[in-house]
Amino acid sequence: AQRNNGRNYFNDYLDIHQMLGLTIQIGNAHIIVHLTPIKDLEIMIMDEKLNKNFYKALHLVLQTFVDDLKEYSFSFGMFLPPMNESSANGHQMPVVCRLVFRNPVTNLRSDMHGLDLYTVYIQRTYNV
Repeated sequence: AQRNNGRNYFNDYLDIHQMLGLTIQIGNAHIIVHLTPIKDLEIMIMDEKLNKNFYKALHLVLQTFVDDLKEYSFSFGMFLPPMNESSANGHQMPVVCRLVFRNPVTNLRSDMHGLDLYTVYIQRTYNV
């Protein structure tokens, strides 16, 4: 944040999605529907730390997709701040969880492949 005029990427990302009505707040946890998802049905959960509200938000997302939308297959990734960093020493990275709901496992064809995940990085690297 010090190198970016006091701005924090994660706070700005959350603010934009809140302004557009794409978030649900549970305590300090935020469920975010991506403005630019990697794949349909991608959800992000952000909070300052792992706590009860973060787990409530995660449970709500999974329960909604399984019970209401009958989506049972998903990929899940989670990013944690470095263990020795905290907001007290200027570190501002939140806990971030990303969920991408996938096609049913009974489908013979895959719904995602490497190009879905990495094409944007190839384009940026080679200025395509």
